[in-house]
Amino acid sequence: MNKKFWMILGASALVLGMMGCGSESKDENSLTAKEAALTAADVPEISAADMNKFGDALNAFGSEFEHAYGKAGSYVFSPFSYHSALSMTAYGAKGATYDEMAQALHLEGDKPAAAALNGGMRLKLRYDGQNEKSLFEIANRIWVDQSSEVVPAFSDAMDNYYKASLKVVDFEKDYNRYVGVINTWVSNNTGGMIKNLLKTGDLSSSTRMVLVNAIHFDGEWAQKFEFENTYDAKFKVSDGEQTDVRMMNLDAGRIVYYRSEAHGYQTASMDYAGGDFAMLIVLPDAVDGLKDVAATLDAAELRKILDGQAAHNGNIHLPKFKIETEISSEDNKAAFEALGVKLAFSGAADFSDMISNQAVYIDRIIHKAVIEVDEEGTKAAAATAVMMAEGMALPPDDFIDFRADHPFEFVLYHKASGAVLFAGQYWGK
Repeated sequence: MNKKFWMILGASALVLGMMGCGSESKDENSLTAKEAALTAADVPEISAADMNKFGDALNAFGSEFEHAYGKAGSYVFSPFSYHSALSMTAYGAKGATYDEMAQALHLEGDKPAAAALNGGMRLKLRYDGQNEKSLFEIANRIWVDQSSEVVPAFSDAMDNYYKASLKVVDFEKDYNRYVGVINTWVSNNTGGMIKNLLKTGDLSSSTRMVLVNAIHFDGEWAQKFEFENTYDAKFKVSDGEQTDVRMMNLDAGRIVYYRSEAHGYQTASMDYAGGDFAMLIVLPDAVDGLKDVAATLDAAELRKILDGQAAHNGNIHLPKFKIETEISSEDNKAAFEALGVKLAFSGAADFSDMISNQAVYIDRIIHKAVIEVDEEGTKAAAATAVMMAEGMALPPDDFIDFRADHPFEFVLYHKASGAVLFAGQYWGK
């Protein structure tokens, strides 16, 4: 009989259920997995081409997942969190199960090569996120049932590339207690932004492994919005509906801007302090144009924006917003099956490169993400931070008044690779 393994992912808090075994921590209450600060020597040399390869693969997956998910209204999710957890899972898959997952995730090369690039980029992101004004943290942990035997190569890969330490537990007899233990770990490793990821009933006696990835971002804008410039404004939800928002106004004098006449949208990019991360706002020309514009935002279109944006004179009007999204296991399964990942959810799944003594399959995926944007910057469970570069002054007739007063797409990305860490839509409520 196949046993369940769980994947509960979140932008800043992912719980990925798997199978495994490992050494047991003596202090169960030591639940903050802070890694030591990195030096430049700790980060492997990654070429610009390989960073772009990673970013484009991640973004292709993220845009395809977002289209398959198809949610209306405001939402946020983390392509990086999904991709990281599912890449770890794929390392334990074999045959057609692996092929389906690799295709959906746009993984190239053999397993060790793909894991090495993911692991290298994880270190690069952590290193770039050590700026005290733009802090980006990543933590992984695995809880595994004592009955499960992890394949040594899988265990080694989780440790070497993802720093996912293993803790042996007894889910069969004590699964309810670990709901609280895992929730505490997630809260501690997301700055308290994600609480109660798991609910009573989410774990059971047939749970065999739960792998958690938590990512937390707290970043200041390179150029902050002045509080006294924030004003009450109307946000056009549609041609016939408006809602009240608090609109921030950044009279920056210079904005990083891109325009697509072909697809009818404009973008503004704002750096976080440190210069390694940024937020991109994609604003349709038409009030009701977001659905059509979002359909064009694949990895190639995003790369076109990032490569084509340039400095202009201008200012930015952007609503303050906070969004919390939990994507249910049912919605996740439907989206991933639409992407071609089917065997992994069935009794025909082959994860024998993960667990040697039990047949396992993905029982569920739950994704939870939070983002808060205000005058000072951005806080998110699974986000990033960047600073705006200085640019040359431009003539007054080049002025751009970027006014995000109707539904828009937002993307929080790593500038060196273009990798999207956080994405979503804002509809004014």
